[in-house]
Amino acid sequence: MFYRRKAHPLPQEGPYLIIPLLLLANVSIGVILMLLGGEVWDNPLVSRGGFWLAIVSAVLYLFFRWIARREARRHEQRAR
Repeated sequence: MFYRRKAHPLPQEGPYLIIPLLLLANVSIGVILMLLGGEVWDNPLVSRGGFWLAIVSAVLYLFFRWIARREARRHEQRAR
């Protein structure tokens, strides 16, 4: 049986809250540009730009989440 380990709560201060929200907004803008560039404006350059914006922002989002989880673990260990 699969048991999920207890995840540490992410820090809720300053950059640990704002940066992921901005990166998620970038992913959304990239997807919108990708769809509009391909379907509405028929411009493959805008579509490709939106695609890469979404991909790079998603990778940065996952990286930043990893950093925040690591910081939460360190903070919990210091509190002990």
